[in-house]
Amino acid sequence: MRDFQVQFGNPAGTVIIKDATGNSGTPGNLQISGTNELREPIRATEDIAIITPEIIITDVDNIEGNQEVTLSVTNGIVTLQDLTGLTIIAGANGTNTVTFQGTTSDITAALQQVEYLADPDFNGSDILTVDTDDLGNSGTGGPLTDSRDILIGVAAVNDDPVAFDDARSLSQDDTLSSSLFNDNGFGADFDVDGDAFQIVEIDGSPTDVGL
Repeated sequence: MRDFQVQFGNPAGTVIIKDATGNSGTPGNLQISGTNELREPIRATEDIAIITPEIIITDVDNIEGNQEVTLSVTNGIVTLQDLTGLTIIAGANGTNTVTFQGTTSDITAALQQVEYLADPDFNGSDILTVDTDDLGNSGTGGPLTDSRDILIGVAAVNDDPVAFDDARSLSQDDTLSSSLFNDNGFGADFDVDGDAFQIVEIDGSPTDVGL
């Protein structure tokens, strides 16, 4: 029995992982054997879902037997758009990890449309891990497994500031001296990116009050 080949396709080319006996998959535009991740990360944007490049899992001695695949990420969720013929056995679709079984053809179809969405307001690097298990369908040696990582780079966006209503009471002719950005009964105003912000309008009239 020979181990899986896990192959990641993207516009820059294809990564082909050799199996345990040195066999490799069909050549693509770019071949990098024995690597654990793409040279260039998948590019995503904060708070926006993307479809990942096609993921191809092949096993030369398991054509239509069932296989098992686990997709997992650290800082987001993965969603299979096509569940036809698949059985989810652990985790859940649309969460940070999902494990499913199905025939080679059904899994291949499902892995053509994998959606990734980073956690709210997350930006930076994430990793999509693909774990495979051939369930020992044919040959000797029992079940064989493989695992590969795909780096995802999530670009930051400028998030809107969050403002809360204010409630203060004071006597006639008193002066209000505390900041309107502080917690004045309903929560403190903030910007998730840590940017400075200012009041630009009060009751429809332009103003300029900094933090």
